[in-house]
Amino acid sequence: MEKGRVFFKKNKTAEDLVKEHLCLNAPVIVGLKPAAIFTVTKEEKKLLERVLLQRRNAGAEKGTESELSILTLYSAEKESILLYRKETLLRHLADKRVQRFLYSLHLGYEEGEDWILRFKERFQNYKGAGDVFPHEVGIFLGYPLWDIRAFIENPRQKAKLTGYWKVYFDVEGALRRFQLFDECIARFTALAERCENLAVMAEYCCEKAMAA
Repeated sequence: MEKGRVFFKKNKTAEDLVKEHLCLNAPVIVGLKPAAIFTVTKEEKKLLERVLLQRRNAGAEKGTESELSILTLYSAEKESILLYRKETLLRHLADKRVQRFLYSLHLGYEEGEDWILRFKERFQNYKGAGDVFPHEVGIFLGYPLWDIRAFIENPRQKAKLTGYWKVYFDVEGALRRFQLFDECIARFTALAERCENLAVMAEYCCEKAMAA
C-alpha cells in the first residue's frame, strides 16, 4: 500500500503524520515484520516516542507488553529511523541462514557483535560519507534471503513482482505476505481516521499487538 493511499488530508499536522507512520508501519507493530526504516522530522520523532511509551505502559498494565523501539540511523534536518520489535528482530537475526548470509557478505558482521549497531554504522556511512548503499538492509526488514541475494548480485535484473520488496522467486508467497501487510495497514488506517488523538492510537497499537 503506497503512502498516498493512506490519508488524503491536505494540511497535515505533526500528529496527523505520526498517525500515518503508525498505519504504514502497522506490520511491524503487530509483528508481521521485524523492522521498518522511514524518515521523520524531529517533532514527529518526539511524538512517536511518546506513543511508544504510552503503548509500553498500557501493555505492562495488561500483561501484553512487547518492546517496540526506535533507533536513529542518521540525523540531519530530518532523521532516518529504524522502528523495530526487538525480540522479533533478534530472533530473525539469530536464524542460522541469516547469519551465514551476513557472514558471506564480508561487511563486518562478526559473530558476537551487535549487528543492529553495525548496520547503523553502515547506514550512517552511506548517508553521511557517501559510502555504498547497505544492501543488507533487506535482512533487517525481513525480506526473503533469496530475493536479497538476487538483487545484490544483479540490481538490474528484472523482478517478477515489485511491492514491499522486489520479488525474484516465490511470487505466490510474496503476494500472500503483501496482502497481509495491506490488510493490517487498512485496519490501522480505518481506526486512525476515527481516533481523536495519539493516545487512543497507542492503546489500539497495544491491543492489536500479536506474536510474530
